Amino acid sequence: MPAGSVIVFFTYRVSLATWAARGILERETALYRRLCGRISRVGFVTYGVDDGRFAGRVAPIDVLPKPAALSPAAMSVLGPLVYRRALARATVLKSHQLAGAWTGALAKRISGKPLIVRAGYAWSANRAREVSVARHRLITRLERFAVRAADRVIATSAGVAEQLVAMHGLDRARVRLVPNHVEIDRFAPDPSAVREKGLVLFVGRLSPEKNIPALVNAVARVPGARLRIIGEGDEKPAVVAAAARAGIDVEFAGAVPNETLPRHINQAEVLALPSRYEGQPKAALEAMACGVPVLGTDTPGIRDLIAHGETGWLVSGDTTGLVEGLTALLGDAPLRARLGAAARDVIAARHSLAAVAEAELAVIRDVAG
Repeated sequence: MPAGSVIVFFTYRVSLATWAARGILERETALYRRLCGRISRVGFVTYGVDDGRFAGRVAPIDVLPKPAALSPAAMSVLGPLVYRRALARATVLKSHQLAGAWTGALAKRISGKPLIVRAGYAWSANRAREVSVARHRLITRLERFAVRAADRVIATSAGVAEQLVAMHGLDRARVRLVPNHVEIDRFAPDPSAVREKGLVLFVGRLSPEKNIPALVNAVARVPGARLRIIGEGDEKPAVVAAAARAGIDVEFAGAVPNETLPRHINQAEVLALPSRYEGQPKAALEAMACGVPVLGTDTPGIRDLIAHGETGWLVSGDTTGLVEGLTALLGDAPLRARLGAAARDVIAARHSLAAVAEAELAVIRDVAG
């Protein structure tokens, strides 16, 4: 029997158009489309004025876009009033991420419906590295307001869960661990793919926390290595400048649709994730599902996912550590094969779309009563 209806509040300022531009529309909607078979209705409250044009691509999900007259800030506060009729019909409210989850908390106050807040990463902890003290205080307060209002908080990793408990005095009994999913039939080893010798792949936003210039410098110091970057972001000029200083050519492939991303991953010998911090990185999950070894920095979000020497390779995030890791992996084909096979097994067991959908559904039924 269907488990009622769910209204999902998008990350602040994010729209379906944002997901489409980043090439992740299919990936981000896959879980909710799967849940539609088990839930009577799913609705997305988004920040895109023209998001209705994506209705066919995300069907049977309902699209509830931002009215043109509202700024994003106003939408984050008034959205629950704009869509109060939809809230009245809903069984459960949910946020897609912590950033913007305050809208779900306000919607709960208005409607009295139970709220699930999803934490793919610890928003306030991550932003502390990038914003002013005053702005960080605001972010922390908004995050605390949301998680304390939530009937359940979904954390994608144990590390994220513990951060939220420690920062906000959150009752651990209200936290549920539900990892990110991977479509393991789409992201799978491809025997027909030709591995490009020495190819190191980066997939993700080009933003400061991804630490891409350090990776550029490391690739420049490893004979035979070359770098392909999939993704867009404000950090691109800094990455281009780093490549120029290092004297190497970096291939910028831009945003690649999630449907064609497996082909690119299967061409690489290594996927590198040099991030300073992560929640539970989807690029790593997808590479592991393809049986491609992941070189990651030894930080909580990545460390929670990868067992060093068993399902991937962990190093320090400086250039020296990345050089050592690239040298070890690119120079040892049997090691790459062993790590990739073990990683695929872990992803198939814990992160398949089917398994994650069941875990998500359990949380929804739990709060729905």
